[in-house]
Amino acid sequence: GGPGRGGPRSSQILKMARECVTRRRGLCVVALAFALLGTCAPSFAWPAAHHLRSTIVVPRGSGIFLRVGRAAAGDAAADTKKDEVEAEEVEIVMPAPLDGRLGVAIISGRRTVSRLAHGAAFAAGWRIGDTIIAVGGSPTADNEAVKVAVKEAIAEHAKSGAPLRFLVRRLKPKPADVSRGMLRMTPGTGGGLTVPMADLAMSLAKDFPVVLFMEGNLRAPMSNVGARTIEALDEVGVLFKAVDCADEKYNPGLRAAIEELTNDYQLPQLFVGGLRIGNGYDVLKWQEAGQLGERLGVSSPAESP
Repeated sequence: GGPGRGGPRSSQILKMARECVTRRRGLCVVALAFALLGTCAPSFAWPAAHHLRSTIVVPRGSGIFLRVGRAAAGDAAADTKKDEVEAEEVEIVMPAPLDGRLGVAIISGRRTVSRLAHGAAFAAGWRIGDTIIAVGGSPTADNEAVKVAVKEAIAEHAKSGAPLRFLVRRLKPKPADVSRGMLRMTPGTGGGLTVPMADLAMSLAKDFPVVLFMEGNLRAPMSNVGARTIEALDEVGVLFKAVDCADEKYNPGLRAAIEELTNDYQLPQLFVGGLRIGNGYDVLKWQEAGQLGERLGVSSPAESP
């Protein structure tokens, strides 16, 4: 029966109530509460109408760490419109599978990449949050279609050597942050990285106009050359981001990664426009010669109007 009327449902609730009294089990109380909500409050709606939305955070574009937010289903239309504005389609071309596989994990029931399962997946072009919308030029409507298409693409590669082609929908990078400040590579919660630190560092260097990989922070650099490099950059008026290579909690393995990228053990290392232009000693040399502003693509204070 319905609310307020006798019937099988009411009898079931009475039976559960007797069990709660006699057994005094918390689980029974919870079950009774659920039953009462379902019977006596027909207008009650469980929050199944909500979904989790994941967005990529630092480093932008690398998609390694996720921030999970709750969005009401009623906002779905607004979310769709927002995605249309902020998303772009990106083609990924893989010359070959990664050890016979795609190299990424996909969220169950969806077409969205949840994890980079292979160390070379990032370099191949994949990012967490990518939504696969086509494989080999054929649209993929759901997760099952992606699985079938990937399997066929890998088989075709084994047969003819054809590259694997994917079209993904990806969030557009936000406008570059040109403020002065420190950055961290990870949340500092521990655990292994799904992407090599060298790849993360390069992605970060491309996300910001000027990046200084140093030891210590902007207020307390750990070396004299680091302190003088910061002063030199401030003197020409360039705003830059800095990353502490000595901070193993938030930037594990970064020092070795920067040495790998630059083939130079010296710190700090300066990147401009995603390219390494020199170490701290180079910066000081350019400063002394009056060339630092030119190297950074900015006018020196004396040349500014």
